[in-house]
Amino acid sequence: MKFPIKLLLAVFSLLFLFFLLLSLKAISDFTLSEGGGESIPEYSYAFFLPALDYPYFNSLKQGALDGAEDYNSIITFYEIDTDPLSLQMAPYCGADGVALYPTTDELISGECLECLAGSDIPILFLEHNVTHSSAYFVGTNSFEVGKRIGELVRSRDTRAVSCALIFSEKSPGLLADRDLVEMGFRQIMGEKLPEKLIFRVTDRNPLDAEGLVYRLLQEKPDLDTMVFTDSNDTLAAVQVLVDQNLVGKVEVIGFGEDRAIVDYIGKGVIRGTVVRDPYRIGYQAVEVLRGISDRGNASAYVDVGTRLISQVNVGRLEERGDYEK
Repeated sequence: MKFPIKLLLAVFSLLFLFFLLLSLKAISDFTLSEGGGESIPEYSYAFFLPALDYPYFNSLKQGALDGAEDYNSIITFYEIDTDPLSLQMAPYCGADGVALYPTTDELISGECLECLAGSDIPILFLEHNVTHSSAYFVGTNSFEVGKRIGELVRSRDTRAVSCALIFSEKSPGLLADRDLVEMGFRQIMGEKLPEKLIFRVTDRNPLDAEGLVYRLLQEKPDLDTMVFTDSNDTLAAVQVLVDQNLVGKVEVIGFGEDRAIVDYIGKGVIRGTVVRDPYRIGYQAVEVLRGISDRGNASAYVDVGTRLISQVNVGRLEERGDYEK
């Protein structure tokens, strides 16, 4: 009886070694494919992003992954708002750099910097410019976003406007920088804006903007312009205006380049939209982190800029099909 038992143990040992080697090879192949080609990835970076399944963040992730492939690195994504423990453990995870998309001011001023400032890991903020000696920034300048909004509103005419500026938890970077957005907006509009703007904030529910717009129309019957900072909110607002037969009476300044938004601009339902480039933000974030890893420094502030789609240029855009599908 002892001989069969020893034989079985030997067989199981060999099988264990076989599957262990097979697993290691699979992990090695996966790492090579994710990290950038045939060579072993040189650096790994941790990206902490909101747990939002929106085209904006999906595009940002894709940009980061493509950047990792080009710069021979590995990217690991974490949910910054639902996985705070991972953020606290970031200094000990072995990452060569951390990119953060903070969702609240509290996260920026407290937990976020507190857990990383004492480490040697480079900190890069996405879409939220934080004044910190060791932090880097890649994103859009919120003050410039406000100016772009002003350009669209002012292009209508030069009369004073009754305007509501509607931020959203679905666009947390702009929500956190709302004061900068207002400053840029006011710089372009000047005396055409009232001293006190109407501000509202929608939550993450895609339908929240619909109810908010109905309430605004009832509370502010003289309202003639609505400015949105999220594509979902833009489309929800348009549907309300169509239902209420208010297209043309209340102007809409949208955000993003969804196909439906572009179509509405072409039909004259939306005056124009401000467009960011999340793919480029993700890609250049990796580029900056790689520069820090290689040289010890990189550009501390990278503004990827914005562009406008309006009734002036929408025809050319539609001909090229150059918009989010």
